[in-house]
Amino acid sequence: MRILVPLIPHSTRHDKGMSRGFSNESFPLGVAYVVAAVRKSFPEVEIRIASFDLDGVDTDDEIRRELKQISKSFCPDFILFGGMITRYHYIVTLSTRAREIFPNAVQILGGGASTLG
Repeated sequence: MRILVPLIPHSTRHDKGMSRGFSNESFPLGVAYVVAAVRKSFPEVEIRIASFDLDGVDTDDEIRRELKQISKSFCPDFILFGGMITRYHYIVTLSTRAREIFPNAVQILGGGASTLG
């Protein structure tokens, strides 16, 4: 089994694209806990962490490009990501592009944005 974990930064102090007002300074700790639990319970699972750095992956085209680059060497069965509600538009874009590039991967969203609806 293969799992892709795109990290979505969520704190303030950035001035570009969809992430105006956000930066890479806060590591998403909830995602780290989930990854650690999966690794402990299922050591045979291959997990790829993908940092979606706001300096290079902050527009629809950049997200698509980054996912296509990942697809050259990794095809996930699951995509686990999380984010705060303030990252809603970024998360929707990431999910939409991930569905295009990895149509068979099950997407699992956690964090504050997962409760919107």
